[in-house]
Amino acid sequence: MINLIKNELTKIFHKKAIYIIAIISVVFTFISTGIIYLAENLSNIAESDNYYQILEESLKSYDLNNREELNWYIDEKTNIDVHNAAKEFPTDSWQYYMISSNAYEYLNKMNVAKYLDKDDEAYNTLKEAFDEYLEQIRNNDWQYFVNQEKESILNTIAETQNELADSSLSEEERATLENNLAVSNINLEGVNYRLEKNIPYDNSNASNLVSEYVTSAIMYLDTNKDEESYINREDLINKRNTEETYYTTKYKLENNMLEDSMFQANSLLYADAATPILFIVVVIVMIAGTIVSEEFNKGTIKQLLLRPYSRFKILLSKYITCLIVFILFILFYELVSFIAYGLSLGFKSYSLPIIIYNFTTHQVMELNLIKGILMNFVSILPVYIIILTLAFFLSTLITSSGIALTISFLVYIFSDILNGLISLTNYKILRLFPTMCWNFNEYLFGNIPADKYLNFPMALIVTIITFLVLFVSSFLIFKHKDIKNQ
Repeated sequence: MINLIKNELTKIFHKKAIYIIAIISVVFTFISTGIIYLAENLSNIAESDNYYQILEESLKSYDLNNREELNWYIDEKTNIDVHNAAKEFPTDSWQYYMISSNAYEYLNKMNVAKYLDKDDEAYNTLKEAFDEYLEQIRNNDWQYFVNQEKESILNTIAETQNELADSSLSEEERATLENNLAVSNINLEGVNYRLEKNIPYDNSNASNLVSEYVTSAIMYLDTNKDEESYINREDLINKRNTEETYYTTKYKLENNMLEDSMFQANSLLYADAATPILFIVVVIVMIAGTIVSEEFNKGTIKQLLLRPYSRFKILLSKYITCLIVFILFILFYELVSFIAYGLSLGFKSYSLPIIIYNFTTHQVMELNLIKGILMNFVSILPVYIIILTLAFFLSTLITSSGIALTISFLVYIFSDILNGLISLTNYKILRLFPTMCWNFNEYLFGNIPADKYLNFPMALIVTIITFLVLFVSSFLIFKHKDIKNQ
């Protein structure tokens, strides 16, 4: 048996195609991680001055006596003014972010007063307010703006509490005020996080984390917590996504994981392991879909059967060989991804845990990266195994490599479309189709599948039966296959 496997491995690794696919996967992985790096590091770069110079030239073509064109003129000029004010500061600074995010309102009112209302007094008043705003920014005192927001929120809270003291309020009015008070308290939490943890308004991961927490907390506040009451599956999944974001962002803020981001090397490597990789599918289909049929196409099947091995051992050695190549390519791809993400985004994050929300325990978990990758890989392993076994079965049944490869690829490529169509039907029996059940990642940490009729025991049974049918059928077909005319 071992000699048979060695012989099969030797034949496979003499194929140029497997090396071509390996090289393409390496190139693609480094290009894709390079794009992520550029997206992360160039996201704060402003549009070029050349763009705004062209935009400024276009202003000369507007007829300021035409009301509609004047409004367009004011809008474009305001955008130019915002850019000119912001470019005084580095694009990754909190000052640049503040001007880019907030200066439009100031400058738009100034331009409306100057060009539309032709009110010089109003314009000068607005300009003084904007100049004061710029001065505070130039003082490099971001806490000033956070404290301003905090003061405004505290005033809103005090006003709302005073309104709630009114005993004549209706139940609906009281509920609305209580909700407004809860929202204000969430916003207050956000500014307190900024002050306590030294997080200015900018495009940093820490600032985005605070913003994401506030947004998700407000959304979760208005979410129906009783999952049994949900009729629409999509609404339930949205509720769970909001819940997960709320608890994980809060956990990260409270535990000073301020730079944690989905665009870190560890997060991307973890996410990759949860999704079937096309290059790996290509390799296993290419190997499993040809490993038997090529023996018939090349006429070598007779010499193979003349050896002192049973048909069962011959076919089993081929299947085991497919599994070995699959495992080797998985390890190769993970190593390439590890290096590519590390070089692009830094190897430091590999020592950090993955933050997971467990819907079963309703608690946030810290997961070791290697453990997380293994869990994700095991959860999607059935996808690879079923595709591999299907290609192997077709290779044995049809003895046509082209047909075996084509059918296997089509099953994988169109599986998501097929699953979507099945989910739209009312026929529950269709939920037992293998592609609906083969991804166990949907069930990790108490998660639920997109289809309400599915559950893990059902998915597991269907997957095991599918594998056994394909696997056993391959051996039965090969055992009784007539090779006299081959």
